[in-house]
Amino acid sequence: MDREWYSVSEVAEILGVSKQTVREMLITKELPGTKVGREWRILKKSVQSVLGISENTNEKDLYIKELEAKVKYLTLQNEAFKNIANSLIKVIS
Repeated sequence: MDREWYSVSEVAEILGVSKQTVREMLITKELPGTKVGREWRILKKSVQSVLGISENTNEKDLYIKELEAKVKYLTLQNEAFKNIANSLIKVIS
Protein backbone atom coordinates (compact mmCIF):
# COMPACT_ATOMS: atom_id res chain seq x y z
CA MET A 1 0.00 0.00 0.00
CA ASP A 2 1.35 3.40 -0.96
CA ARG A 3 1.60 5.94 1.81
CA GLU A 4 -0.24 9.20 1.33
CA TRP A 5 2.42 11.17 3.19
CA TYR A 6 6.15 11.87 3.32
CA SER A 7 8.64 12.48 6.12
CA VAL A 8 10.83 15.59 6.29
CA SER A 9 13.79 13.62 4.90
CA GLU A 10 11.78 12.35 1.95
CA VAL A 11 10.44 15.81 1.11
CA ALA A 12 13.95 17.28 1.35
CA GLU A 13 15.18 14.72 -1.16
CA ILE A 14 12.24 15.28 -3.51
CA LEU A 15 12.55 19.07 -3.42
CA GLY A 16 16.33 19.01 -3.48
CA VAL A 17 16.69 21.09 -0.33
CA SER A 18 17.95 20.46 3.18
CA LYS A 19 15.82 19.00 5.95
CA GLN A 20 16.13 22.33 7.79
CA THR A 21 14.67 24.15 4.78
CA VAL A 22 11.70 21.75 4.78
CA ARG A 23 11.19 22.34 8.51
CA GLU A 24 11.25 26.11 7.92
CA MET A 25 8.71 25.71 5.12
CA LEU A 26 6.48 23.74 7.51
CA ILE A 27 6.79 26.31 10.30
CA THR A 28 6.00 29.22 7.95
CA LYS A 29 3.10 27.22 6.45
CA GLU A 30 4.65 27.49 2.99
CA LEU A 31 4.35 23.71 3.00
CA PRO A 32 1.33 22.30 4.85
CA GLY A 33 2.10 19.47 7.24
CA THR A 34 1.07 17.85 10.49
CA LYS A 35 3.21 17.12 13.48
CA VAL A 36 2.80 13.61 14.88
CA GLY A 37 4.70 13.50 18.15
CA ARG A 38 8.13 14.87 17.26
CA GLU A 39 7.88 14.00 13.56
CA TRP A 40 6.33 15.93 10.68
CA ARG A 41 4.06 14.27 8.13
CA ILE A 42 3.54 15.99 4.80
CA LEU A 43 0.80 14.89 2.42
CA LYS A 44 1.87 13.95 -1.10
CA LYS A 45 -0.67 16.47 -2.42
CA SER A 46 1.10 19.26 -0.50
CA VAL A 47 4.49 18.37 -1.98
CA GLN A 48 2.99 18.13 -5.45
CA SER A 49 1.39 21.53 -4.96
CA VAL A 50 4.75 23.09 -4.05
CA LEU A 51 6.21 21.53 -7.20
CA GLY A 52 3.33 22.92 -9.27
CA ILE A 53 1.92 19.50 -10.07
CA SER A 54 -1.83 19.02 -10.40
CA GLU A 55 -3.70 15.83 -9.54
CA ASN A 56 -4.04 15.12 -13.27
CA THR A 57 -0.27 14.92 -13.69
CA ASN A 58 0.96 11.45 -14.59
CA GLU A 59 3.89 9.64 -12.93
CA LYS A 60 6.36 10.60 -15.67
CA ASP A 61 5.56 14.30 -15.30
CA LEU A 62 5.81 14.01 -11.53
CA TYR A 63 9.26 12.45 -11.83
CA ILE A 64 10.37 15.19 -14.25
CA LYS A 65 9.17 17.93 -11.87
CA GLU A 66 11.05 16.30 -8.99
CA LEU A 67 14.22 16.10 -11.09
CA GLU A 68 13.86 19.74 -12.15
CA ALA A 69 13.67 20.76 -8.49
CA LYS A 70 16.82 18.77 -7.72
CA VAL A 71 18.68 20.30 -10.67
CA LYS A 72 17.72 23.79 -9.52
CA TYR A 73 18.99 23.08 -6.01
CA LEU A 74 22.25 21.54 -7.25
CA THR A 75 22.83 24.48 -9.60
CA LEU A 76 22.46 26.91 -6.71
CA GLN A 77 24.75 24.77 -4.56
CA ASN A 78 27.33 24.65 -7.35
CA GLU A 79 27.30 28.45 -7.66
CA ALA A 80 27.80 28.78 -3.91
CA PHE A 81 30.80 26.43 -4.05
CA LYS A 82 32.27 28.42 -6.96
CA ASN A 83 31.95 31.64 -4.94
CA ILE A 84 33.64 30.02 -1.96
CA ALA A 85 36.45 28.68 -4.17
CA ASN A 86 37.00 32.12 -5.71
CA SER A 87 37.12 33.69 -2.25
CA LEU A 88 39.67 31.14 -1.08
CA ILE A 89 41.82 31.72 -4.16
CA LYS A 90 41.82 35.47 -3.43
CA VAL A 91 42.76 34.86 0.21
CA ILE A 92 45.58 32.49 -0.71
CA SER A 93 46.97 34.76 -3.44
